[in-house]
Amino acid sequence: MRDLFRGYYRPTNKEFEALWRDCIFCFDTNILLNVYRYTPKTRERLFTILSDLKDRIWIPYQVAYEYQKERLNVIEQQLKPYGELQKLLDDNLDKFKKIVAQYSKRHSFSSFVDTKQILETIEKTYKGVKKVLADSNLNYPNLLDIDDFREEITNLFDGRVGQPYSEEDLGKVYKEAEKRFKISQPPGYMDAQGNNKKEHPECYGDVVIWFQLIEYAKSQKKPLIFVTDDQKNDWWLERRGKILGPRPELIQEMFAKAGVSFYLYTGEKFLDEAGNFLKLSSEPEVIEEARDVGLEDEVSQGLNEDVQHIASINADAFQQLARSIDTSSLARLASINTDTFQLLARSIDTSSLARLASINTDTFQLLARSIDTSSLARLASINTDTFQLLARSIDTSSLARLASINTDTFKQLLARSIDTSSLARLASINTDAFQNISSVTQTQFSSATSANTQLSTDSSELHQDFEETVLDQDRQSLEPED
Repeated sequence: MRDLFRGYYRPTNKEFEALWRDCIFCFDTNILLNVYRYTPKTRERLFTILSDLKDRIWIPYQVAYEYQKERLNVIEQQLKPYGELQKLLDDNLDKFKKIVAQYSKRHSFSSFVDTKQILETIEKTYKGVKKVLADSNLNYPNLLDIDDFREEITNLFDGRVGQPYSEEDLGKVYKEAEKRFKISQPPGYMDAQGNNKKEHPECYGDVVIWFQLIEYAKSQKKPLIFVTDDQKNDWWLERRGKILGPRPELIQEMFAKAGVSFYLYTGEKFLDEAGNFLKLSSEPEVIEEARDVGLEDEVSQGLNEDVQHIASINADAFQQLARSIDTSSLARLASINTDTFQLLARSIDTSSLARLASINTDTFQLLARSIDTSSLARLASINTDTFQLLARSIDTSSLARLASINTDTFKQLLARSIDTSSLARLASINTDAFQNISSVTQTQFSSATSANTQLSTDSSELHQDFEETVLDQDRQSLEPED
């Protein structure tokens, strides 16, 4: 029975020993791209292992193609944190200065606190952190110009890359992939499902890789180990959240078509087992990092897909998500994929969006910072209540951004939805936000106001409120209460 259903039996220790002794090691695209995500120590460990196994490594043509195609995107992702941290520092320093300036006007506060010393200390620390970020950014290798990592990968896999399919053969593979997807035959069918499905022909990538692995194994008549950090269950057999091993169908198909054994390893597990096989020194921190990197991309993709699915089906479900996920995790999600947050503004109805803002102010602030101009414009013009809620809940920098992004957007907002009292309340939240749109002339303002005859105040009166708010900052409610 074991010979007939070998995919449903875990290999014995002796079978694993034979597999590692005789196999060819093949690698998925994500493993090659992880070279850019790893710290130097983990990257060096991977290169050492690949070098020691050089006579037994190979990648399908599709993997090499996807690596070349995605390389620059991954490099840019690694540079993103420097700019984000710099912006975070700048935004919060400005906010802190304004708050200190407000409180320094209060006699009871300024009598006991040296605000000048506070600001000097903060400024000094800020400059120090800024220098550390700048130095770190300079020290990061300029891989966009000279990519030493790619050179290393190129040398390691020189002569060890499969050949591409002809256009005719590739078309046949795509048709076969469609048949497999209809019956959920692994691998790759999950790339053609769900809200985050890939477009043609990217959705066929895993099937192309799989067919190229089978053909190579058949020609070499040697068992294969395929290393991938793609942890979707069209590659792996999973029960109760635990990966038990490769999908049995993959092992069965490889043996039926190529007559050889087959097994899967994650990047983390491969580094661990390869270290033991090659008798390298133990480096548990390397294994831990490889695990984190492997999970990071998979979790972010899965969470992004789930959020899109929930947001498009049920706004109430999204509110539950907003209550349960902490702000830092949500911020991480926003930095991973801004499109997810843009989707919220487009797909959730007005009342649900309003409820979302009332549930979690931090969530709504994050939304306001993350979505693009067109989505923000739509959000601003959807509904009076929604925008009033936005004005009450988001922070100063987000409100300033809303006011300054696009004068036309703000004019459109005034004309469509906001009455005089709401405008006054909005102005009182942040004078600077209104100063940012001071380029709106009286003619523009009157034109915007007259576009909506339902406003309860004529343009001159509304414009007078606007001018009064902008020019007289001391009358604003930014002054802390005694």
